[in-house]
Amino acid sequence: MKRSTIIEMISFAFILLFLYVGISKFVDFKNTQFDFNQAPVIGRYPTLFATIIPLLEIATAICLFVPRWRKIGLFATSTLMIIFTVYVAYMLRAYTAYERPCSCGGIMRKLSWQSHLYFNIIATALSFFAIMLFRKAENEKPLNS
Repeated sequence: MKRSTIIEMISFAFILLFLYVGISKFVDFKNTQFDFNQAPVIGRYPTLFATIIPLLEIATAICLFVPRWRKIGLFATSTLMIIFTVYVAYMLRAYTAYERPCSCGGIMRKLSWQSHLYFNIIATALSFFAIMLFRKAENEKPLNS
């Protein structure tokens, strides 16, 4: 399978993920805001986080969709996934199950925190893999034309 095809498949998976969770957070804004308010680490600014995070997720999906912006989208994906993974790992380590509200969108909120950590680790690795493939393909011929 060609590198560009693999990159497009990974990008498409993240587009679906980020659009789904981003839109879900906006559709259920009151609960998202409430969950952020309950979060021990970021509870001071629930409206800010309930707005900024879904916007970043949707913007990242758009970057992944547009071939010219795909490289930016892949780096944004990796950055978001690292932040989300560190946050989940920290919450698992520092707080009890009752102190960990899930501010994820849609069915993602049904995952346990442990499952969420595994999911995030795999997604982060996948985003790094896509960047590696993108860089190799970029050295061979431009992808973003």
